[in-house]
Amino acid sequence: MSVDQTKLLLEGFLQKRKDNMKLRWVTYWFRLQNTTLFFYTQKNGSASHLRSYYYIYTVQSVREVPRVAGNRFIFEIIMTNGKRKVLKHKRGSV
Repeated sequence: MSVDQTKLLLEGFLQKRKDNMKLRWVTYWFRLQNTTLFFYTQKNGSASHLRSYYYIYTVQSVREVPRVAGNRFIFEIIMTNGKRKVLKHKRGSV
Protein backbone atom coordinates (compact mmCIF):
# COMPACT_ATOMS: atom_id res chain seq x y z
CA MET A 1 0.00 0.00 0.00
CA SER A 2 1.49 3.35 -0.94
CA VAL A 3 1.72 6.29 1.44
CA ASP A 4 -0.83 8.25 -0.60
CA GLN A 5 -3.52 5.52 -0.59
CA THR A 6 -4.20 5.30 3.15
CA LYS A 7 -6.74 7.02 5.39
CA LEU A 8 -5.33 10.15 7.01
CA LEU A 9 -6.17 10.27 10.73
CA LEU A 10 -4.02 13.16 11.98
CA GLU A 11 -1.13 15.34 10.80
CA GLY A 12 1.01 18.20 12.02
CA PHE A 13 4.48 19.34 13.04
CA LEU A 14 6.35 17.59 15.83
CA GLN A 15 9.96 17.75 16.85
CA LYS A 16 11.95 14.53 17.16
CA ARG A 17 15.03 14.23 19.31
CA LYS A 18 17.95 12.93 17.29
CA ASP A 19 18.95 9.46 18.50
CA ASN A 20 22.67 10.10 18.36
CA MET A 21 22.57 13.73 19.59
CA LYS A 22 20.30 13.81 22.64
CA LEU A 23 20.19 17.63 22.84
CA ARG A 24 19.28 18.29 19.20
CA TRP A 25 15.65 18.48 18.08
CA VAL A 26 14.63 18.28 14.42
CA THR A 27 11.21 19.40 13.17
CA TYR A 28 9.27 17.03 10.93
CA TRP A 29 5.80 16.93 9.44
CA PHE A 30 4.10 13.87 10.94
CA ARG A 31 1.16 12.07 9.37
CA LEU A 32 -0.77 9.25 11.05
CA GLN A 33 -2.31 7.10 8.34
CA ASN A 34 -4.09 3.85 9.21
CA THR A 35 -1.60 2.07 11.49
CA THR A 36 1.55 3.93 10.46
CA LEU A 37 3.13 7.16 11.72
CA PHE A 38 5.08 8.72 8.83
CA PHE A 39 7.42 11.68 9.15
CA TYR A 40 8.53 14.00 6.38
CA THR A 41 11.15 16.70 5.94
CA GLN A 42 8.52 19.10 4.50
CA LYS A 43 4.92 19.98 5.31
CA ASN A 44 2.52 17.94 3.17
CA GLY A 45 5.57 16.11 1.87
CA SER A 46 5.42 13.53 -0.87
CA ALA A 47 7.10 10.13 -0.87
CA SER A 48 10.37 11.81 -1.89
CA HIS A 49 10.29 13.83 1.39
CA LEU A 50 9.59 10.78 3.56
CA ARG A 51 12.22 10.56 6.30
CA SER A 52 10.99 7.41 8.04
CA TYR A 53 7.96 5.78 9.65
CA TYR A 54 6.85 3.73 12.66
CA TYR A 55 4.29 0.96 12.50
CA ILE A 56 1.88 1.37 15.41
CA TYR A 57 1.90 -2.37 16.08
CA THR A 58 5.65 -2.12 16.91
CA VAL A 59 4.92 0.34 19.73
CA GLN A 60 5.03 -1.19 23.18
CA SER A 61 4.01 1.93 25.10
CA VAL A 62 3.85 5.72 25.07
CA ARG A 63 4.54 7.85 28.11
CA GLU A 64 4.60 11.55 28.91
CA VAL A 65 8.06 12.88 29.79
CA PRO A 66 8.19 15.25 32.78
CA ARG A 67 8.79 18.90 31.92
CA VAL A 68 12.50 19.66 31.57
CA ALA A 69 14.00 23.16 31.22
CA GLY A 70 10.73 24.73 30.10
CA ASN A 71 10.03 22.08 27.46
CA ARG A 72 6.42 20.94 27.58
CA PHE A 73 4.37 18.38 25.70
CA ILE A 74 7.19 15.82 25.41
CA PHE A 75 6.39 12.14 25.03
CA GLU A 76 8.40 8.99 24.53
CA ILE A 77 7.47 6.09 22.28
CA ILE A 78 8.94 2.79 23.45
CA MET A 79 9.18 0.25 20.66
CA THR A 80 8.84 -3.52 21.06
CA ASN A 81 12.55 -3.86 20.17
CA GLY A 82 13.47 -1.62 23.15
CA LYS A 83 14.32 1.49 21.14
CA ARG A 84 12.98 4.78 22.46
CA LYS A 85 11.81 7.71 20.33
CA VAL A 86 11.28 11.10 21.97
CA LEU A 87 8.92 13.63 20.37
CA LYS A 88 7.52 16.99 21.42
CA HIS A 89 5.00 19.55 20.32
CA LYS A 90 5.59 23.24 21.00
CA ARG A 91 2.01 24.28 21.75
CA GLY A 92 0.38 21.12 23.00
CA SER A 93 -2.30 20.91 20.32
CA VAL A 94 -2.12 19.46 16.83
